[in-house]
Amino acid sequence: MHNPLSDAYIGPSAMSEVETQAIVNTLSEVKHRVKLFITLHSYGQYIAFPWGSKLGHIDEFYTLKAIGTRAADVIKNYSGTEYRVGSIIQLMYPCTGNSVDWAYAELGVKHSFVIELRDKGREKFELDPRHIIPVGEETWNGIRSIIADIPQ
Repeated sequence: MHNPLSDAYIGPSAMSEVETQAIVNTLSEVKHRVKLFITLHSYGQYIAFPWGSKLGHIDEFYTLKAIGTRAADVIKNYSGTEYRVGSIIQLMYPCTGNSVDWAYAELGVKHSFVIELRDKGREKFELDPRHIIPVGEETWNGIRSIIADIPQ
């Protein structure tokens, strides 16, 4: 969206905002040490990985699918919440300019994920405050599962 008053405004140019620049600069400086990139979003209950910007599978598709599936199983066993696992473009929609694709392609972080938190659309971006702690707990359990699956 190119309208600066829109909630979906993309900014004047790629990585134009100072917060984004700080993240890009920091990660670029330490990229040789980064083994895992996870970004948390809402909503939809997905554990997703590249590509969001194009069709086709990355080389690590089946590895990341297995890691994500184990994390989704951990979450389901913990709280009963079900997450779907796959590439961003398969699960959602074409999504250019996303940080997961950037971390994978530009930084070389082969284990790059986005976790789209609860819910599936009923509360959307305004999750009831009583769900905040349960979502945090189930998400942390899923992230711990992902971390355990990353080779040292």
